[in-house]
Amino acid sequence: MTDKADKIKGSLDALHHKLSAQRHASTDKAVQHLRRVRQARNIMQHGRNGGLTSKLREIGIYDAPPNWEGAWTAIRAQNR
Repeated sequence: MTDKADKIKGSLDALHHKLSAQRHASTDKAVQHLRRVRQARNIMQHGRNGGLTSKLREIGIYDAPPNWEGAWTAIRAQNR
């Protein structure tokens, strides 16, 4: 394996390596945001104890249990 291939750990990382260096900062921010959303979903889906409230706050959702329509609006507004 090459050094570059060693650093790719998933499909989102592969996307990073396909983009020009000028796009890395903006895409890295978006990818991190997607990972936080996925982590919150995993906490809920798999019934892990604790962490949901803090993970939701990381993505800008402050009501718990969340108002899902409002949560989606908050997430969409952050990515504009």
